[in-house]
Amino acid sequence: MWKDDPMWPELKPYFHESVEKGWMPLWPNKLQGDPKALFIWRANWLSQAKGNERIVRNLLPKLDLIVTMDFRMSSTCLYSDYVLPAAGWSEMWDLNMTDLTTYIHPFTPVVAPFSESKTTWQAFRLLAKKIEERARQTSFTKYTDEIQGKKIERDLTTLHDQFTSGGKLAEDKEAAQFILSRSVETKGYTMEDIVLQPRRFKAAGKHWTSPVVEGEAYAPFKRFVEDKHPWPTLTGRQQFYIDAPWYMKLGIALPTYKPPLDLGKYPLRFATPHYRHAIH
Repeated sequence: MWKDDPMWPELKPYFHESVEKGWMPLWPNKLQGDPKALFIWRANWLSQAKGNERIVRNLLPKLDLIVTMDFRMSSTCLYSDYVLPAAGWSEMWDLNMTDLTTYIHPFTPVVAPFSESKTTWQAFRLLAKKIEERARQTSFTKYTDEIQGKKIERDLTTLHDQFTSGGKLAEDKEAAQFILSRSVETKGYTMEDIVLQPRRFKAAGKHWTSPVVEGEAYAPFKRFVEDKHPWPTLTGRQQFYIDAPWYMKLGIALPTYKPPLDLGKYPLRFATPHYRHAIH
């Protein structure tokens, strides 16, 4: 609907400028030719992606392969060449947390995975093993990956060995324990500890906005409010007024209510629980 949006002619040059100058980072930012395959894990990507109708029209026809691993027959699955059967939350060992609390919660297998379904860890372990086998049969054994400016060399002939730490992490519970033992937040906990009852983090890494204080409920942003560290904004302060030319011209230098667009030929309105469509 970009071409039908009355604001698009004004926004288009700003959008392109922000991409060209790196103000709006895009990943992957460098592609060696067109992508050939798309692998989606436990996400209804076509529902979550912005402009999904353009993805269906422009990206999907270029792909040779689309694989989705999910326990739900989502709209993404309907567009996939292969849908790998995935175990549900009550069929595997796993860890869960959110950025809203400082507690970590375990998933435990109440029943075995149904039919040919695989747990998350086993599915990726088997894929790594198959890639390793194929790499040893071909000349394509190594490649260099770039993640946010850092170059990493991948050796596909030892991929499964790397993924399982030399075969030590063959089972789901072992992989979950590996994470617990090496995370700042949970170092020292065992899976048995958190199965007995959900446990609070022992500490909070630098990527958290507040420290964990014994006996106190966690509240965000203490590093900025109480410790006076600069906020991660352009000014280092909490700000609502943005006097950039774009915002001034569009009349949104302050948080501003905008009525829904009246697009005439589109009688239906898109409703979503995700507020990004309402406030961003």
